[in-house]
Amino acid sequence: LTWRALREGLIGIGYWVYCYDMGRDLWDGTPGGGARLVSPAANPGLLMSVRWELVRTALDDAKYYRLLEQARQKKLPSELAAKIESLLHDRFNQVIAHPYDPAEAVRWRIDAGTAIEEATK
Repeated sequence: LTWRALREGLIGIGYWVYCYDMGRDLWDGTPGGGARLVSPAANPGLLMSVRWELVRTALDDAKYYRLLEQARQKKLPSELAAKIESLLHDRFNQVIAHPYDPAEAVRWRIDAGTAIEEATK
């Protein structure tokens, strides 16, 4: 979802979350509204989930994308500039075209991190 939002020039994403637990009131009535994720646990405390880990990774991807856009504005060696353009366009679209192949995104992240590091030298 984040990759598609970036491609379309959007500034954010949102998830709608629904929770129902056999009539128990899991909402605490805190003002501010919005959807919440409620997951009753035997041991209260921090609950990690694959979904939230993926959201965190998506936020990191968005940071990399923005840093690549900033690096593109600098005067860079032509080879590095071409690499950044590819990461922002062809390689980026390749990841979107293969949403069920995490290796595509991992390779993009590694190459994006390397390009950002080179551009800051």
